[in-house]
Amino acid sequence: MAEEKVFDEDLNPRSSGKTGEEGKSPFSQMSRVLSEEDLKSPITARVLLSQFDEYQVLKNKYEQLLNDYHEKDKKCAIYEEQRKGSTAIEILNSTMLAIGPLLLGTLSYLVPAYGWNAISIIDTIAGAGLLIAGIVVKIFVKG
Repeated sequence: MAEEKVFDEDLNPRSSGKTGEEGKSPFSQMSRVLSEEDLKSPITARVLLSQFDEYQVLKNKYEQLLNDYHEKDKKCAIYEEQRKGSTAIEILNSTMLAIGPLLLGTLSYLVPAYGWNAISIIDTIAGAGLLIAGIVVKIFVKG
């Protein structure tokens, strides 16, 4: 009984994934040309219809997989672009949050040394503006 099971697995390529002794289909040695007499046989017709039905099932699965792949590929491209845009906003936001306080920090040197002149005022406005803009962008982009 165990020998029959091994025999069936060796000859049935669908059961074990193997195809015969030499890696070929068990039907590879058969003639591929069918005569009119062969085509009239009901067994031949059944085998051909069975193979055609199997082909149709596999073709439908392949088309579904192909469609799913293209849908996922489009979604992946969209997410990738969104991530790139999000990364650019994060870099810009980090830059604003770094430069704004830096400009405000230079006031501790500029004002005692030179007083409140045009550069000190521009420095204050630019620093405060960058700091506020960085905070606002952080709130609204993440929120």
